[in-house]
Amino acid sequence: FVLGINFQCSGNIEIQELLNTTSIHILPSMNPDGFEQRTRANSVGVDLNRNFPDRFAGRTKRSAPPAHSVEPETEAVMRWTAQHNFVLCANFHG
Repeated sequence: FVLGINFQCSGNIEIQELLNTTSIHILPSMNPDGFEQRTRANSVGVDLNRNFPDRFAGRTKRSAPPAHSVEPETEAVMRWTAQHNFVLCANFHG
């Protein structure tokens, strides 16, 4: 889904150029269930911030951690990030 919006920044050429030449993606919340309940866990009690697989598992001589289930929200974010070549991101908690 791509949303095309024409922004007008009166007098600020640098910001207008940035908006005209940059793809900006916004993910308001990966966990709306947790936001609503004021918890880090989703509706089934999984902390989505800790649900991503360990990308470096198995690269050391130590045994890999036990496999765990990846939540649908986590899978969606993983697919989204794989589809785009992000070069900069910001993460706000609060």
